Amino acid sequence: MPKSVYKLSLSLSLSTARSLIRQK
Repeated sequence: MPKSVYKLSLSLSLSTARSLIRQK
């Protein structure tokens, strides 16, 4: 898996986690 793809999925999961925390 290319590093760019890994970095993209990582940032995406981080943004998703942040949005979930904001909803709470």
